[in-house]
Amino acid sequence: MSEDEQKAKIQKEIELTEGCDAVISVSALETDKFAEQGVQNIHTVGFCINNRMSPALFKERRDILFVGSVHLMASPNADSIKWFSKEVFPKIQKRLNEQCRFIIAGTSLVPELELEINALQNQGIEFIGSVPDLSQIYNQTRIFVAPTRYAAGIPQKVCEAAAYGIPVVSTSLIAQQLGWQNEKELLVADTAEDFSRACTRLYTEERMWANIRENASSSVNKDCSPEIFSKRIKDLLNTVVRRSTS
Repeated sequence: MSEDEQKAKIQKEIELTEGCDAVISVSALETDKFAEQGVQNIHTVGFCINNRMSPALFKERRDILFVGSVHLMASPNADSIKWFSKEVFPKIQKRLNEQCRFIIAGTSLVPELELEINALQNQGIEFIGSVPDLSQIYNQTRIFVAPTRYAAGIPQKVCEAAAYGIPVVSTSLIAQQLGWQNEKELLVADTAEDFSRACTRLYTEERMWANIRENASSSVNKDCSPEIFSKRIKDLLNTVVRRSTS
């Protein structure tokens, strides 16, 4: 897209806010983007998620998990799976020098994606499809990856993984969307080489694994707890009522 096309699309979205009593945003980052365009009365609501720390210990876990449905080959999830499978995971396998699977959970409506990944003939990559309850998978896997190179909003799946006690390696885009810091709530990397190194570190260093697990869980509880979410919704509704009666 050209710069003019980008500005036109942004302006079209901003125009949707005209005449509204309130604008609901999913993240502080997107709230700032609306504010930069002169939009007022913006409420960052986010979403609600319970902390459900899975009990398995570091040494009881193995494998790397990705969660996400794929409906289009041009989607962020499809791009993430292809990039990680082709460019990152083989480097991790070489570094770990042990059996480690890359597990992909989620509905896939694009057979071409699985065909492309299967053509790699990497026995460590496994599609498990739609999983109604991920709690058992969360309790078995050691790290979660979000190799997302383009997307918007909030990566809820990353927060859910953190809430279940699985430390995350992500791109800087995901970290920015969440407002999380590298080596505090997660590990951040953008190149295939750096991403593979970060995954290897988190997969093998138990102390780091435990620290990031705890920090990420605390952030989820602070930002997404049912109590916080309810308060944000109540504040939003109270504001709308005041504006409509004034």
